[in-house]
Amino acid sequence: FRRVLFRSDIVDLEIKEDSYIFTDLMVDVLVYPDGHVEVLDLDEFADVSEEDMIDKKTCLKVLRRTNTLLQRIYTGKFSELTAHIDKAENTYGIS
Repeated sequence: FRRVLFRSDIVDLEIKEDSYIFTDLMVDVLVYPDGHVEVLDLDEFADVSEEDMIDKKTCLKVLRRTNTLLQRIYTGKFSELTAHIDKAENTYGIS
C-alpha cells in the first residue's frame, strides 16, 4: 500500500443553472508524497479512442489537459493548483 498525496482525475465540467456535472475522461494522475508521478488508464483511453467511442475533439482535450497538468507538476507549479485545497484543509482542520 502506497499513500497518495493527490489524485487528479481529468474531467469535463458542465455548469447548469443549479448544478455542476462532472464527466470523468478516464485518465488519472497520481502524485505521491515523495514526488513520484503516475499516469493511470492511458491503455483504456487508447482502447476507447481506437474503437471510436470517444470523438477526436474530446481525445485531444484529454491529452492536452493531461499534458498541462504534468507540465505543472514537473516544473514545480503543482502547488498553485493545490493551494485552495491546502487552505481549506487548514481552515477546517481536515487532514
